[in-house]
Amino acid sequence: LNAAVITPVAFPYEVLTLLDALGGFMGTTIERINAQKKVNLTLEALEHQVLHDGLTGLPNRKQLNQAVSQEVSLRPIRQFAVLFIDLDDFMRVNDTLSHRMGDQLLCLVAQRLQQHTKRGDLVARMGGDEFVVILKSLVDTDQVVNRAGQLIKLLGQPFVIDKQAIEIGTSIGISLFPEHGQTADELMRHADIAMYAAKSQGRNHSRLYSTQMSEQFQQRLALEQDLRCAIANKEFFLLFQPQITSGQIFAVEALLRWQHPIQGTLLPGAFIAIAEETRLISEISSWVVEESLRTLARLRAQHSELYVSVNISAHELSDLRQSRRLISISPSK
Repeated sequence: LNAAVITPVAFPYEVLTLLDALGGFMGTTIERINAQKKVNLTLEALEHQVLHDGLTGLPNRKQLNQAVSQEVSLRPIRQFAVLFIDLDDFMRVNDTLSHRMGDQLLCLVAQRLQQHTKRGDLVARMGGDEFVVILKSLVDTDQVVNRAGQLIKLLGQPFVIDKQAIEIGTSIGISLFPEHGQTADELMRHADIAMYAAKSQGRNHSRLYSTQMSEQFQQRLALEQDLRCAIANKEFFLLFQPQITSGQIFAVEALLRWQHPIQGTLLPGAFIAIAEETRLISEISSWVVEESLRTLARLRAQHSELYVSVNISAHELSDLRQSRRLISISPSK
C-alpha cells in the first residue's frame, strides 16, 4: 500500500489576514451576543421587580391596573369581577407576634389564593394586607358572591407558622364590570369601598358594591378626619357614673364622650369602630386611662377606697404589650 502523501499548502498572506480578521470578528460577535443575553436577563429581572410584589411574588398594583385595563378594553360587554380582599386584624399578628411572622402569613395567604384560583384569573397584592382577585371565568353575579364566600372560608382556615396556628378573618368587596365601572380606577375604587362596607359588618363578610356605599364611604372618611382632629384638639371628655352598693358609692365608671364641633356630643358607638380600624384607639384609650386616674386621685382625698372602672376596647386588651402597660399604671400617677 502506498502511504498517502500530505503536502502542506501555504496560504497567501492575504488569506491569512482575512482569516485572522474573520476570527476576530466572530469572537467580537460572540462577546456581543453574550453581553446582549446578560442585558436581556437584567432587563427581565428589572421588569419583574417593577411588576411584582417583592415579598409574595404576586403581581403588584401596577401590573394589576394594567391587567384590569386590558380586560376592560377586551371585554366591552362581557362581565368580570374585581374582589378586593382585606385581612381582618392582621396588624395584631405584627404587634403581638412579630413582623417576620406577619410576612410569612402574607406569603401563605398569597399561596393559598393562587392554589385555589382558576386558570386565567389573576391574584395580586395591593400592599400591606390587601389582595385583589380578578375573576374572569365567572359571569353570573350569584356565582361571584358565592366565590367570595368560598375565599372567606378558605382564608379562615388556620395558618401554621413555627408550629403555631394563626387564624384571621377576611373582608371582601366586590365590583363588577361594566355595571360598577368603566375603567380600572373606578372598578378598584368601588371594590375598595365595598370592602369597607363588608368590614363594618364584622369579620368574614363580603359585600357587592352599590352607589349608596360611596356616600357612606365619604361620610366615614370625613368622620375619620374629624376623629384625628378630635385627638389633636382634645375634644373628648369623661362623665363619671357612680356605682352604688348598700347605699354607698364604691366606684365610678368612666364614660367617654366626644364633643364634636358640628354634630354635638357623640357617644362611643358613633366612632369607636372607626377608631379601632384606623388604630387611633390606642391614643384614645391612653387618654381615657390617664384622665380617669387623674380624676380618681382627686376623689380619693375624700373617698380613700374608691376605684374607677374604665371601658377598654377588646382590640386593646388583645395587645399584650398594651395590657402590661395599663397594669403598670397606678392611681398616684
